[in-house]
Amino acid sequence: MTSQNYHYMTQQPGHQAPSPISPRLSGQFPSRSLGVVTLLIMLGGVLRLFIYASNRSLWSDEFFLTLNITTRSFRELFAPLAYDQGAPIGFLLLQKLATCIFGPHPYALRLVPLLCGIASLFLFAIIARHYLRPGAAPVAVGLVAVAYPLVYYASEIKQYSSDVVLTLLLHLFAIDTMKRSTPVSVSLSWHWAGLFALIGAVVLWFSHPVVFTLAGIGITLGIDAGLKKDWRSLGLLVGAAGVCLLSFSACYLLSLRHLDSNAKLLDFWQDGFLPNPVHPFATMRWIVRTGLHTIVYPVGMPIVSVGMLAALIGGLSLSLRGKPFFFLAAPIALTLLASALHAYPFAERLILFLVPSVILCMAEGLERIWEQTRKSLSVLRSFLLVLLFGFMSLPVGHALTGAALFSDAMKAASLPLTNLLSMVIILCGVLPGRHSVWQVLLRMATIVGLMGVVLTSVVEGTYFSEAMVSEYIMPDWRDVATVLEHYRQPGEAIVVLGWDALPISFYLKNPVPILTSYDFETQLQTGQTRSGYVVVLSEFSSPPPGLEYRSVTLGTSSRKVRIVRYIPDGSPLW
Repeated sequence: MTSQNYHYMTQQPGHQAPSPISPRLSGQFPSRSLGVVTLLIMLGGVLRLFIYASNRSLWSDEFFLTLNITTRSFRELFAPLAYDQGAPIGFLLLQKLATCIFGPHPYALRLVPLLCGIASLFLFAIIARHYLRPGAAPVAVGLVAVAYPLVYYASEIKQYSSDVVLTLLLHLFAIDTMKRSTPVSVSLSWHWAGLFALIGAVVLWFSHPVVFTLAGIGITLGIDAGLKKDWRSLGLLVGAAGVCLLSFSACYLLSLRHLDSNAKLLDFWQDGFLPNPVHPFATMRWIVRTGLHTIVYPVGMPIVSVGMLAALIGGLSLSLRGKPFFFLAAPIALTLLASALHAYPFAERLILFLVPSVILCMAEGLERIWEQTRKSLSVLRSFLLVLLFGFMSLPVGHALTGAALFSDAMKAASLPLTNLLSMVIILCGVLPGRHSVWQVLLRMATIVGLMGVVLTSVVEGTYFSEAMVSEYIMPDWRDVATVLEHYRQPGEAIVVLGWDALPISFYLKNPVPILTSYDFETQLQTGQTRSGYVVVLSEFSSPPPGLEYRSVTLGTSSRKVRIVRYIPDGSPLW
C-alpha cells in the first residue's frame, strides 16, 4: 500500500483527504533558496528596466501599430487596424490611455509591456514553486530572468509581454485547484467558478493566445472532475466555460475574424502552420525544425541539444505528478491543433506565451540531470550550469547595441560538448545501482535526446554547423531623421527603400513627403519626378534595377544606413 493511499484511508470521518502534493504547495521557497530567487527576480527586473531606458528606435511593426494607436480615437480602435496590424482590443485601449496620460512617446507606449514583463517575474516565481521540485524552481526563475526574448519584448510596443503575464495569471487558478483537490474530488466552489469565469471572459480581450491556456486549464480540470465523478465541480466548470465562450464569440466577431481573413498575414506566417498530416515526412520535418527553432527562439536557449534534452526529461518528470504537467502541456497541444487548422501560427513571438511552460520543463529536467550526476560529474555539472546561464545572458548585450529583431539562431559550436554530456548521462544511467522507475525513464529520455540531436543534425545540418547570429543592428532613426532635416532642400521628398526605414517619419519634426520604393519607381517611370530626392538605403534595401544615382553620401552615426541625393535632371546641388 502506498503512503498516499494509507494517508487517505486513515482520515477521520468528515475530514477530506488533502491533495497528495499539498505539502509542496505552501508558495514559499526554502530559506536557502529565497535569497537566490529574490536576487534573480531583481536581476530580471533590472535587465528589463535597462532595455526600456535605452529607448531604442522603433522598428516597422512598432511604428505601424503606433500609427494606429496615436491617430485613432478610443472608439476607432475597435475597428480593424491598418497596415496589416493585429492586436487585442483591450491592449490597444491601454496603450491609447498611456499616450493620453504621458503623450505619444515611445516610453509611454512601452510602459504597459514593461509592467507586464516585471509582473511576470513575480507570478512565474510563484508558479515555479508550486509546479516544480524545490531545487528546480530557482533554476526556472533564473532562466526566465535572463531569457533574451522575454527581456526584449518587455519593452516592445506589441502585445507579446501581456500575453505572457495573462497566461501566468490563469495558472494561479490552476494552482488553487491543486490545493483544493482531493483523491476523490476537485472541490471547486461557486466563488472559484465565478471568479474564473469573470477573469477568463476579461483576459480574452487583452490577449489572443490566452484562449489556449484558458481552454487547456479548463479541459484538464473537466477531465479530472469527470474521472472523479465530481459532477458539481464539472457543472461549475461548464458554466464558467459558457461565460468565457460568449466573451470569445463576441471578441471573434468584433476583432479576430478580420485577422483570420487577412491573406497577407496568413502568408507571412505560413511556416508556422502544421503541414497536412497526409504527408508524414513533411509533418515530421516541420515538427523537428519548429522544435529546434522554438528552443532557440522564443525560449532563448542557445545550446539547443541541452535545451531539448532538459525539456524532454523535465516533461517526463512532471508527467509523473499529473496535473502540473497537463496544465503546462494542454495549452501547447491546443496551440499545435490550432496551427494544424491554420487558425493560429505556432511560430516565434506568437508563442512567447508558451515560453514559461517550456522553461518550467527545462528547469525540472536540468534539476534531474543535476541529481543524476551528483556523484560522478559534480565539477562538470557546475561548469555546464554556469556556461548555460552565460550563453543565455549574452544576447541581452546584443539588445543593448540596438538590435530590434531577435537573432534567427545563435552559435551552436557547443553542440559536440552537449552531445558528450548526453552520452555521459547515458553511462550514468546504466551504472550499477538501484534501478528505480525514474532511473529507467532517465536512461530512456537521454537515449531519445541523443537520437533527437543526431536526427536533427541530419535534417537541419546547416542549422547546427553554421553560426547564424544576426548581424543586423537597428539604426538609430532619430539620428537619421536629424541628418535628413539638416540636408534636405525645400521641395525634396524623402524616399525610404527599405521596410525597416519607415519609422523615420515618426522622428521627423516637420511634415515631409515620404515615398516608398513603389512610389519612387512609379514617379521615375511616369516622369512625374520632383526636383530632387533624399534617399535612405538601409541594410534591407537596394536601388531599383537600372537606376544610377548621381549622389553624395551624407554623414550619419547610424550603422548600415546610407543617405544619398538623387537628382533626376543631373543638375548639381552641392
